[in-house]
Amino acid sequence: MEISVVIPTIGDRDILPTIVSLNNSTVIPTEIIIVSLKENSYEYISEKYKNVVFTKAEKKGQVNQRIQGFKIAKSKFVMQLDDDIILHKSCLEFLTKNLSLNKNYSVSPNLIENLSNRSIYDYKIDLKKICFNIISGFSAFCTEGKIGFSGFELYPLVSEISPELVKSEWLVGGCIMHHKKNLIKEYFFDFEGKAYCEDLFHSIELRKKKIELYINKSAIAYLELNKKPKKIKDFIGENLRDLKIRKNFVIINDFSIFRMYTVYVLKFFNYFFSKKSL
Repeated sequence: MEISVVIPTIGDRDILPTIVSLNNSTVIPTEIIIVSLKENSYEYISEKYKNVVFTKAEKKGQVNQRIQGFKIAKSKFVMQLDDDIILHKSCLEFLTKNLSLNKNYSVSPNLIENLSNRSIYDYKIDLKKICFNIISGFSAFCTEGKIGFSGFELYPLVSEISPELVKSEWLVGGCIMHHKKNLIKEYFFDFEGKAYCEDLFHSIELRKKKIELYINKSAIAYLELNKKPKKIKDFIGENLRDLKIRKNFVIINDFSIFRMYTVYVLKFFNYFFSKKSL
């Protein structure tokens, strides 16, 4: 079973744990393509693992670097992967089995937060979640993976009673397995800096091609969630950068600017009363 893994990176992070997890998988990737801004930053890895291919980024930006990797990927199945995610040894096997059953699927694993050891898709409907749902145009107790009229996303609820494959309108961009023929190779994200909302832009592009998006409950990958900035100026700065991109996303998809701004008000309220951001 041939698998290409594409990892965009700035080039200043230790990605060896990610590479090790890939090569300890029950299905080992045919090639791991690292698209880095820094030249020769991972030679020591490619010397140790012969399936690692290093390439210098031609165009700056996580999405642009990922697309560059997509264009040179050779395998039937192609995974996009962030440089800080660790895969469980059976993750690749589960995801490729799903794709083998349907040529129009893209599938993401169940993402487990390292510190809490809980799925990011396992949550409770509290008052804040109800307010968010209503503002975004969902039903109050909605637990489906959806993109709202606010331009904000709702995680699908993945629990013990969920089916093996949970359908969603969007997938977290940090780890997704695709059929090579379904890859989005056009540059659809023209923003510099951190790629806020890129997974929403990408998910809509996939759905335009009639690709169905799923999360596999049993395919496990591990990540660290971004914590709320400690300083108010950092929190404001982060949300202003997010706003710049999300506003564009809302406009081009004919969503509601009013609903979008109302969610930001909710986020600022949440900042002062919660340890983690929405």
